[in-house]
Amino acid sequence: MLLPPHDGCSGEGAEIVEIEGSPVVPDGYEGEQPVLSIPAMANGTMIESIATLNSWVSSVPENLKVGDWYTDEACTTPVVIPFAITPETKLYPKFEYVIPMVSYVARLIHKEGFEVPEVSGLPETKEASEVETPELTAKPTADGFTFIGWYTDPDGITKPITDAEIDKEKGNTFYALFLQSEVKVDDGIHEPVTYYAASRTTAESEPLSVSAGGFYEVRNTSTANTITKDLYIPSTIIGVPVEIGERAFWSEDIGDNINVDITVRNIGDNAFESIGFGKSASSSDGLSYSFKAIGTEDLDGRIGESAFASADLGNIALTVVDVVIENTGVVAGSALNSLSILESTSFPGSATLKLGHVSASAMDSMNFFEGGNFREEVDATVSITIDYAEDLISSSSNFFTDFEGHAIMEVNITDTAELFMGIFSYFEVGDSRDCTVDFYLNTNASGIDLTDSSVFEFGSGVTCYYNGEEISI
Repeated sequence: MLLPPHDGCSGEGAEIVEIEGSPVVPDGYEGEQPVLSIPAMANGTMIESIATLNSWVSSVPENLKVGDWYTDEACTTPVVIPFAITPETKLYPKFEYVIPMVSYVARLIHKEGFEVPEVSGLPETKEASEVETPELTAKPTADGFTFIGWYTDPDGITKPITDAEIDKEKGNTFYALFLQSEVKVDDGIHEPVTYYAASRTTAESEPLSVSAGGFYEVRNTSTANTITKDLYIPSTIIGVPVEIGERAFWSEDIGDNINVDITVRNIGDNAFESIGFGKSASSSDGLSYSFKAIGTEDLDGRIGESAFASADLGNIALTVVDVVIENTGVVAGSALNSLSILESTSFPGSATLKLGHVSASAMDSMNFFEGGNFREEVDATVSITIDYAEDLISSSSNFFTDFEGHAIMEVNITDTAELFMGIFSYFEVGDSRDCTVDFYLNTNASGIDLTDSSVFEFGSGVTCYYNGEEISI
């Protein structure tokens, strides 16, 4: 709908598809009028950026610019991002005269209902003609908030800046981005989690293939050693990316009948090192466990050094156990060393690794499905997919050793730094007892010899397929 401007903020409430609001121009302004076009949308639609609101301003006179957005008639209550559209939503953009200025605006991101404090230390707004260098070394403060950095957009989508040229004709607005220092989530269903505001500089982020700027981090607070409820960690909290920090769950015990569901772009060094997942569970029909650490699809991330080193995931006897570790970015050296998945399990399960750039020695001495004794006619499955493998990514890893039952294992590798035979050594699949394994290797790499015992060790019950064709070993 197109709404005419007025000199105040008034109007009736609106239903779902009719959000009330109009442009608010400076007192006494008589020039060309701005036009606001608010689209129809469903009740509950989330608005997650100021940029979305600004996109609804369809016409702006050259001598005016959009300032802040407000929700009340007197234009005293700023819009807080993010928010949900309701039938009571009212939106009023306040326009200002265009005088080239260099201004510094605080942007505070927080949970709904959090009391917003005053911000101290913001540089003074000045006319652009008087400014040669912006004051971006300033570090403003706000109680309960962490200063992340200076940005040129209000939502902190760009990388933080430390310097900028002054636009003498149009002026500049620099945004000081703050995150609520701690966000505590306890819904009574999942394990309580506290998220801590953190930041990363551009220089630190570029080698890791991750975006710079602010994020929320799950940290090791040393307040608990056992996780007693399902653990759920989403990709974002209040619209800000989430990461798993260094040693966040180091040596913790994830208790019986617990599901782990994590979707983050970065997993820090030693984050899950030596954890126990379901180690104390006893044999019991009807239980289903899952452990999922899945990187966000829109951003390359990182699995840090020793992130899952010596972790026991599913050393139990349950009905169904699924383990998924997925990240499209860098997998650092030692990230998965000595990782044990589904050891001595008595029921079907699956292990899936879907990885991006795997560094050298990132997957040494892994051990999947050792000593399993399946009681049902269901296959155990292992799937490993790697986009790029550096030289010798895995040495002395074992799959289905001392295992009883039938298993299917698939290894897919798109690209390698060296010949294929240089990325594995003593990669053992199946050996004794009543064990049969269908092993599938799919790759476009050269130099493959599945009969080389220094690279592959296959048990007598293993049938090998290379790019879909069965081969003799």
